[in-house]
Amino acid sequence: MKINKTLKIIVLLSVITLIIIIACDPSIFEDGCHSHVKIKNNSKIDICTGANNSIYSLCDTTIHAINPLRRGRKVIEGKTGQASGGIGCAGCCIESRFVDYDCEYLIIFIFDAKFMEDNLKDEGFRVNENMALQRYDLTLEDLNSLKWTVPYPPDERMKDMKMYPSYGSE
Repeated sequence: MKINKTLKIIVLLSVITLIIIIACDPSIFEDGCHSHVKIKNNSKIDICTGANNSIYSLCDTTIHAINPLRRGRKVIEGKTGQASGGIGCAGCCIESRFVDYDCEYLIIFIFDAKFMEDNLKDEGFRVNENMALQRYDLTLEDLNSLKWTVPYPPDERMKDMKMYPSYGSE
């Protein structure tokens, strides 16, 4: 009886493991599996990021109570850093989220880090999309063409990508 119960547990764990492996199989995506997006800061200011890439709001186009400086991540002027504010997932593929949630875009917001540092001290302060310096609405194809490193400000490669303000408008 005890062996039978142990065998059931082993089979169940094996099935769960197999499902996880299949669900995040990087071979089903053109460019492998990416758990994070990098931001290349080519501006003259420090920036921080926010995104709609959460398990509950991937298809949403607004910011929900994010802290763009969470975990102290900001992208220093002239550097490349891992984006924060919900862009990424430990141990999973961002690519699979496009498929799982049937969403066309990963929306990335770029903020002035100093502005956020100064204002996040106020308990009543709420981040909203109107505070963004830039909003990128990037498809999986866009991310692959950028090799998963998104520049700010946008560069020539991004001229046909969806963003606000649009490329070259400033």
